[in-house]
Amino acid sequence: MGSVRGGSSRARNILQHGLNWMTEPCFRDGLNDRGKAMLDRLVAMKESAGDVGYSLGN
Repeated sequence: MGSVRGGSSRARNILQHGLNWMTEPCFRDGLNDRGKAMLDRLVAMKESAGDVGYSLGN
């Protein structure tokens, strides 16, 4: 999904779809250490982003 240089637009592109399923233990348990670290960063981004809206207007 790009790099962190994308800032809020990157967050919106990822977070607009909802990531609640990624916070389930059954998902996390299937990841290796690198995957868990990536997930931790993604969840932290989700928590700090607030309301991201949608990347495309209707």
